[in-house]
Amino acid sequence: MMSLEKQAHMLNKELALAAAAKDAEMDHQRSLDRDQWFQVFNTNQSGRISVVEIQNKLQQLPGCEGADPAWAHELLLKFDADGDGRLRPQEFDPQALRRSVWLMMERERRRVKCEKQTHSERMENLITSGVRVCACFAYLLPVLTHLDAPATGEGMLQTMWAADYPILAQSFVALKDLDAFLFQVWWARLVAFHALVFLSSWQKIPPLLRFNALQAAILHLLCYVPSAIGMLLVSLGFSGCYFSEGVVLFNFLMLCVIYAVSFNLLGLTPDAIPLVSSLARRGTAV
Repeated sequence: MMSLEKQAHMLNKELALAAAAKDAEMDHQRSLDRDQWFQVFNTNQSGRISVVEIQNKLQQLPGCEGADPAWAHELLLKFDADGDGRLRPQEFDPQALRRSVWLMMERERRRVKCEKQTHSERMENLITSGVRVCACFAYLLPVLTHLDAPATGEGMLQTMWAADYPILAQSFVALKDLDAFLFQVWWARLVAFHALVFLSSWQKIPPLLRFNALQAAILHLLCYVPSAIGMLLVSLGFSGCYFSEGVVLFNFLMLCVIYAVSFNLLGLTPDAIPLVSSLARRGTAV
């Protein structure tokens, strides 16, 4: 009776022979496959495959249907062992060619994905920057409206102030021209004010735009408070108590606007203006 060790040895030998036979069969099949596909690629029957032939036949190879013919030159350089610019039968391996194409397709997919992500990030940054700039435009209404305050009216250009601060004086003139262009009729400011209020309640636009729209509208109204109080006191018989917009109020308005614009451009919500920001925050729930 055969011992277990001999049986195990014979079994291992048979398995090794079977594996060798299978490998030989696979090598033979691979050789046939190589010869077959070499003939497919070698369209001019020259015995060597050129880069043009790879371009023309690459997508016919199973697994390479999505290959870019422009990869032909790179593939040729990879398999051209003797560097003659053509592939001999010994250098041509369909399996290795499939693997290389698959790796190149993966590389191309990663590149396209990265480009899409980069494009998406650029668009997002562009939209974010646009929102920040648009949020600043809301403050044009209070600034342009109250340029005619007594302390900042046309007479200021006739003073030494204009000579001492020429850039600010030129900015004032430019703002006055913009005011004359935007608000040519009396109801234009009323429309602009209601547009800001409407934008502040429109949930589809970014919160930063809604908050600044309402905050600018509130600042616009608050600048009328001194005039309204003065007119009320005059109507009650206190004729000596009339007062209107002055340099303190206008300077406060400009400080608020400069603060808001600076924070908006930095991507921050300008919500630290006393009373005004709390009202705007409550009105927009930002």
